[in-house]
Amino acid sequence: MNTYSITGLAIFIAFSAGCIYLSGGESAQKPDFFNEIPENMEVLGVYKLGEYVKLHPSDSCLIASQQGRIYMFSVVTGKMLWQREVEGLITHVAASQDCEKIAVGTQQIPGVYLFNRTGALEWKYELTGNVNQLAISGAGNLIAVGFGYPESKVYLFDAHGHPALKYEYGKIETSINSISVSHYGRYAAVGTGYRYPAITLFDSSKAKWEYKIKPGGAPGSGVYEVRLSQDGELGVAIAENKAFFFDKNGILYMQEEGSDIKAMDFQDKFAAIGTVSGRLSFFNSTGRLWSYNTNHPVDLLKISEDGDFLVAVSGKNVLMFKRTGDVRRIKEFEDAEVKAAISGDNVLIYVKKGSAENISLVSGKGEILWSFIIPEHLGEVEHYLVLNQTCFIVTKNMDTLVFSSIGVN
Repeated sequence: MNTYSITGLAIFIAFSAGCIYLSGGESAQKPDFFNEIPENMEVLGVYKLGEYVKLHPSDSCLIASQQGRIYMFSVVTGKMLWQREVEGLITHVAASQDCEKIAVGTQQIPGVYLFNRTGALEWKYELTGNVNQLAISGAGNLIAVGFGYPESKVYLFDAHGHPALKYEYGKIETSINSISVSHYGRYAAVGTGYRYPAITLFDSSKAKWEYKIKPGGAPGSGVYEVRLSQDGELGVAIAENKAFFFDKNGILYMQEEGSDIKAMDFQDKFAAIGTVSGRLSFFNSTGRLWSYNTNHPVDLLKISEDGDFLVAVSGKNVLMFKRTGDVRRIKEFEDAEVKAAISGDNVLIYVKKGSAENISLVSGKGEILWSFIIPEHLGEVEHYLVLNQTCFIVTKNMDTLVFSSIGVN
C-alpha cells in the first residue's frame, strides 16, 4: 500500500451532514460556515480546539498542541484518540515513526514529557531552561532535547526517562538550531549558532566529535539545519551558503555554494541542495555528482526513498531529475503557488493561483493520473495523506480542525 503526504498546503474543507462538531471533545452545534463540499467528499470529524493550535503531522498519526494541551488524532477515521494536559506552554512535539512514543517539550515551566500511543504519561523530566529543539529516534528509544539560552544544554534521554548524557555549551551565547537522531538512537547530531556555531555528533553517552564554524552575527545564525541518515553513519549540515557532509568520525567535506542555500533534502546516501540563485546540486558521501541551473530560486526539493529520482519546485516549474541528472520538466505554472511530494514513481502537485486551487497526481512522463479542483470557499490544509484511491485531508480554519476524505479515480 502506497502512502504519501503533503503538509502546509492551503485548503479548507467544509462540513457535511452527520459530522460531529467538537469543542475540547464535547458535542456542539453545527457551525454555519460549513455548508458546501464537493460531491465525492466526506467530512470525518470537526474539532474546535481554541486559538494558537499547532499541528505536528506524520504518516502514522496527527498530533495537535494548543498552549498546555496535546491531542492525538487518526487521520483515516477523523477521530480524536486522546487529549492530555502538561505544565507550561508546549513549544515542540516529536513522534516516533510508528507514533508509539510522543515527546513533548515546554517553556515557562520547562520540561520534557513522553507519552505512549494510548496517551499514558510514561515519564517527565524538569529542565532549567525553555525547550528550543526536540527530536526522537524513529524507534522511540532516544529523546534529544536542546534547552536554555544563553547557557544552552543538550540532554539525551533513554526510553525510561534517564538522562544518558548531559552536555553544556558553557557561558558562550549559543543557539541550538537543529537536532537529528538516527532511527535506533545510536547517534544524535546537533547544529548550533550565534557565538558558538558548530556541528556536534553524540553517541548515547558522549560527544564523539565537534566541528566549529566561523561565528555569525545573530541568534539563529550558524548551522540552521542538520540531518542524519537512518543508521547515523552519514549526515548533512547547512550553514548559510555552505553544506557540510560528515560521518560518525568527522567532516568528510565542505561544499560552498555561490549563494545562500534555500532548500535541502537528504535520504540516507544522497543529498539535494538548492540555492537562492537557482543552482540545484546532487551529492553523495564522496562529493557533488551533478548540478543544474534552474534560473529561479529553488523553493522545494524531495528525494525518493530509494534515491533514484528527485522533484524540485523552482519559480513556476516542477522538475523531475533522475539520479544521473537527466531532467524532465513535468509542469510549468504562471503566477502560482506550487508544492510537490513524491509517491512511488509519481508526483503529487498542489497549485494555488488566485482563488483557484487544484491537486493532481502526475506521472514522471507528465501524464495526469487524477486531479480535482478545490472550491473557492475552501481554506488551509495542514496535512494530506493518500491511501490508494482515497485522499485524507486535515485542515485548519482559525481554531477549528476538519478531517475529510475524498475519492479519486
